Amino acid sequence: MHDVGKIARFRRLLNPRTGRMYIVPIDHGAVLGPIEGIVDVKDTIDKVVRGGADSLLINRGIMRYCMVEHLGRVGVILRISSNNFLSPEFPFETVVASVEEALRLGADAVAFTVNVGEEGDVEGLRLFGAIADACAQYSMPLLGEFIPAGKKVDNPYDVRWVKIAARLGAELGADFIKTNYTGSVESFREVVKSCPVPIVIAGGPKTETLRDTLEMVKGAIEAGAIGVCIGRNTWQAKNPRAMARAISRIVHEEISVNEALKELEAN
Repeated sequence: MHDVGKIARFRRLLNPRTGRMYIVPIDHGAVLGPIEGIVDVKDTIDKVVRGGADSLLINRGIMRYCMVEHLGRVGVILRISSNNFLSPEFPFETVVASVEEALRLGADAVAFTVNVGEEGDVEGLRLFGAIADACAQYSMPLLGEFIPAGKKVDNPYDVRWVKIAARLGAELGADFIKTNYTGSVESFREVVKSCPVPIVIAGGPKTETLRDTLEMVKGAIEAGAIGVCIGRNTWQAKNPRAMARAISRIVHEEISVNEALKELEAN
């Protein structure tokens, strides 16, 4: 990244002390509706920001109506692609907002998702390319969420497919990538090494245990990820604020999983 404007905005997403990022996505409502944990979105935002989130990934309606009191306190990544699970074209995502709108709202980056291997992904790549052009024009950082999927992908967490998806996003102009964690430090190091731009991991569906989530976070950081993007496994926890703090401390203070669990139990 050599664009001064992009660099300035990108740094707003980071913890200035560590240069890493803990993103909490709260964009699920557009796709899945008001699911557990985000029924009261303003309350959820308040809890995770107070818990230690560096940035939020949200849709523009939520930014307009639920973010005012937190603006300037936390970075904002505006999602500009979406779909809904009721759509016959799900999970293909199309453009639902512009880079210009992101600038007007004061976002620090935009995010676009391509489910690599799914039907319609070629159109998704075309749209992504147009968004990358607009981001270059307006000096807006672009988070490319490139997830392996479709009939050819037997396991979307397999390092073979994750490496392809992450590299594709980087090749097409993403400034940083969000993709699946491959399950181990060793395998995810392969992904990080083969991707020329920074990577954050997707939190994925709700894990079976808190330890599972925290070990995923710890493994990603040890493998060289610049951070994590953990949604449901943050705000569907019994105590979202405490869970956010535990994840933040692993990302930025490199505490152990056992230390983080002890802190969670105390709360």
